[in-house]
This record gives sequence, structure tokens and C-alpha cells, in this order.
Amino acid sequence: MKRLVLVFLVYIVSLPALYAQCLKIDSLRLLLALPNLSDTARINTLNVLGQEFLLNKQYFYASNTALQAYQLAQAKNYKIGMGDALLTTGKVNYQSDDVRKRDTECIPNYNKALELFTEVKANDRIAIAYRTLAEYYNNMSYQQSEYEQQALDSYLLYLQAAEKSGDKVSLAEAYETVGYLYEKLGNDKKSTEYVLKVLSLKQELEKQGVRSAHLIAKAQNFYNLQLENQYLFNYILFGGAILLGAIILVLYVLLAYRYKAHKLLQRQKEEIQIQKENIEVKSIELEQRNEEISAQRDQLAQQTTQLAAAQVEVKKANKMLENLVTNLEQLVVQRTEQLQKSNQLLLDTNRELDILIYRASHDFKGPVATLTGLSQIGKMECHEFSPAIEILDKIEGVVGKMDKMLEKLHQVSYIIGKELELTPINLAEIIENNTFALDKLLESNPIEIVTHIPPSFKLDADVEILEMMFENIIENAALYRRQDALPAPALYIKAEADDKTATITIEDNGIGISRDFLPKTFEMFSRGTELAKGNGLGLYVVKQGLERLWGKESIESVESMYTRITLTFDKKAMNFDYRATLLESLDWEEDTI
Repeated sequence: MKRLVLVFLVYIVSLPALYAQCLKIDSLRLLLALPNLSDTARINTLNVLGQEFLLNKQYFYASNTALQAYQLAQAKNYKIGMGDALLTTGKVNYQSDDVRKRDTECIPNYNKALELFTEVKANDRIAIAYRTLAEYYNNMSYQQSEYEQQALDSYLLYLQAAEKSGDKVSLAEAYETVGYLYEKLGNDKKSTEYVLKVLSLKQELEKQGVRSAHLIAKAQNFYNLQLENQYLFNYILFGGAILLGAIILVLYVLLAYRYKAHKLLQRQKEEIQIQKENIEVKSIELEQRNEEISAQRDQLAQQTTQLAAAQVEVKKANKMLENLVTNLEQLVVQRTEQLQKSNQLLLDTNRELDILIYRASHDFKGPVATLTGLSQIGKMECHEFSPAIEILDKIEGVVGKMDKMLEKLHQVSYIIGKELELTPINLAEIIENNTFALDKLLESNPIEIVTHIPPSFKLDADVEILEMMFENIIENAALYRRQDALPAPALYIKAEADDKTATITIEDNGIGISRDFLPKTFEMFSRGTELAKGNGLGLYVVKQGLERLWGKESIESVESMYTRITLTFDKKAMNFDYRATLLESLDWEEDTI
């Protein structure tokens, strides 16, 4: 009975709307029949007719009308008409019973319409396109929750377009929907923000006398002319329908109210009975709870006694701990004093060792020079073919190696004990000075030295230490040159610097270093090849110089191809004031001899 009444009411109420809808469709068809109608007006009329078919759920006619509008608009390159037709086609696809067609063709039509509106900068149409996309995603979110975020994004874009178009009623509706979507996504802060915007905008619209966007829409003149002759009939039909509907509605409301009152009385009786039973159950539970509280009170008293005893034990333990801490502090003080004494002893031993190396290398210079002189005098006393000359030559060779090793040890000792003098260096001049100093070696072991030092290269360092480092590097390149190197044995020196670091790269095309020897290249007495002619101190001198200048080294080599050494200097660390501040903060002292 209720369903029949509801169906009848819906039918009576919907009669005027259905009649007006059919009348509007007929009016639009008559308008399309006019011969002098312009192309733009025809396209717009076709689009409006397609939308009316869609509202009337005549999807077949709506699709065909939208297709005609699109084809005509495409022929006339009327992009707004093409976009309106695509929006209608997308809505028809959404209403289709074919789910695959709905999911695959709706969004492409909407996006294509949005592109066309964007090209002609039609802000009102852009807003409509974004709103259509947003409504699609919002409707689909009830089936697939991942569409909720896409619906929100589309509504936010619609908001931007609606703000440009100035349609405040549409803007208020968009604010309300965005707030609802934020609530669904769990963002209460954003949801509240947009709800407040809706309230503010609605108050502004009410002050201006605007209640709904539909009240300010302009009706078409042709449609109004067709409706003038139907007003009287509509009034009579609407009045009778409303009167009949009101009578049925009053009867339905009375019956529904009586039925609800009966149901409410029955429900209240049931609730009273349930509450009575609940009170009885809670009374039993309360008695049990009182018994449990009494038992817990006795247990708490016992635990309080145990806690007092435990506190006494804790006090004893704390006293013992205080005594242990006192003894530990005394032990730490003693061990600290012992460690300081050991460190001082180690420093003194290192200083004595450095002094010993310095003095030994210096004092041995005299005897070595004497042996060289005596050997030369002996060769002068022997006749030309005397076998003693060969022996004396070997003695001179051994003495020369010993002199070279003493020179390297002297350099190591000098670098370690030297007080640093940091000044702006001229790298090209340092390399040239070493070339002159090693002229005899380079004469017997010719090697081309190629430098690339840009004028912008700047570095503050100790000139004497750098000269010793490059002396050993150039000496190694000459001693271990590869005679068959093409185009010729050479040493390439490249320098570059910025505000933080300075880098010097030295590369030769000599015999190279075996991969097994590379990790030990910069160690004392280490030789990078079995053919080594030196004493294994050259690159050790380079490493000691780098350590004094707060630099780092790296080396890479391939046998019979090349050896590349990279020296990197930290300009900040080279700064004396910075280094002194760092040492002071660490409570260190720079050792000097």
C-alpha cells in the first residue's frame, strides 16, 4: 500500500516536469529547422538538444545529436562546440550499461573537451569540464576508493577555474563538495576550512539576494514563446495534482505517525525491561567488585611491608655504590696520571729519535764525502788498466747510494722538524728549480716535463717542503722512465684550485707500478718494482711533506703504461689561524724540533 502511494505521488509530481521537458525538446527541433540559422547557433542548439535528451534519459538520441554537433563543429573548427559535444558523449557513455565502455571512453572524452576549452581560454567551459571530471570520479569512488583522491584533485582544479569565471554559486557548491571529500579522506582540518568558506560565501550570496544559480539562468526566447499558450493548462493540471497529492500526503503522514507512535511505545517497553535486567546484573557485579577490592586491600598492605624492606636494601646498595664510585674516581685519576706520563715519555722518545736521524744523516755526510774523495784519489794512483779501478768504481756507486739515502733521511727529518712558513707559492718556479737541481740526472735520463698551471691557481704552502716533494717526484719519473714510450718519456703536471681545495696531478708514461705494490707505495723503504734503483724513500718524503701541509695523496698505475699521483690540499686546513684554533680546541700542541 505504501509503495503504491509513493509511486502515485512521484508520478503526479513529475508530470509537469516531463511535459515541460518534452516541450523544450520539440522547441529545439523546430529551432534547428530554421533555414537562416547560423552554423555556430546550429552547433550550440544541437548541443543543448543533446543535453536535453540526456536529461530525459534518451541516450540513443543524445549520442546521435552530440555526434552531429561534434562533426559540424569540427568542420567549422568551432572548438567550444566540439568540447560541449564531447562532454555530452562522455556523460552518455557513463550512463551506458556497458561497463567497459564507461571505464574506457568517459575520461578520454572529458580530457579532450578540457584540452579544446583550454586552447580557446574559455574559463566557464573549463570550469564545467573540471566539474564533470570531478563528478565522474566522485561517483566512481563509491565503487573504487582510489578514485577519491582523483575526485578531490579535479574539484580543486574546478575551484581555480570557477574563481576565474566569477560564478560564486558554483564556487559555493564546489567548496561544499571539496570539504566533503576531505572528510572522507580523513583530513578534518582541510574539511573544516572549506566548510567555513561555504558558510562565508553563502552569507554573501544571501545578502545579494541570490539563492540558487538556476534562478538566474536565462531561458531561450523560442522556448518562452512556445510556453505562453500552455500556462493556463499547466496551472489547472498543477493545481489538481498538488491538491490530490496534498490529501494523499496528509493521510499518509497520519497513518505513518500512528504507526511510529505504536512502534515507539513498544520499543520503550522493551528498553525498560532490558534496563531492569541490566540493573540486576550490575548489582551482582558490584557485590563481586566489593569482594575483590577487599582482597586487593589486604594484598596492598602486604606489598607495602615488602616495599619498606626493599627500600632499606636499596639504601645499603646505594651506599656501597657510592663507595665504589669514590674508589673508581681515585683509580681513574691514577690511571690518567700514568697515561700522561706515558704520553710525555713517548713524545720525548719521538723527539730524541728525530734528533738522532737528523744528526746521523748530517754526521754521516762527512765520512761519505771522505770515502768518495779517497776513492777518486785511489783511482788517480792506479794505472789505466788496473783491476782496482773497477773495485773503486763500485765503491763510489755504493757510497753514492748511501749519500742519496742520507739525503732522503735528512729531508724526512727536516720536514718533520721544520717550523711551517706558509706563503703564496709559484708552482712553475718550484718545478723549474728542481729541473736545474736534477740537471745531471735528467741529462743521463732525459724526460720531457709538461706543465699546465692556470694563472688562477693559488695555494699558500711551505716552499721548501714543496721543493723537496717535487724533487723526489721528478727524480722517480726520470729513474723509472720507459725508453720505448711514445712519443717520448714525459712527465705531465696539472694544477687546479677553487675556494676550498687545490689539486696537483702528476702523471708519467713510465714503467708503472705493480698492483701488489700500490698499497705500500708511500711507506718507508718501499719499492714499487723489482727494477727499482732507489732506496724506497722518495715517495715517503712526499707523504711526510703532505702530512705537514694537511694534504692527502692518491696513486693509480698500470704496468708499462702510466703512474698517476694526485696531491690534494685543503685550503681551510692550510690556514694557520684555522689550524691553531682547531689545535687549541683539541688541547693539542704542534710538535717542532
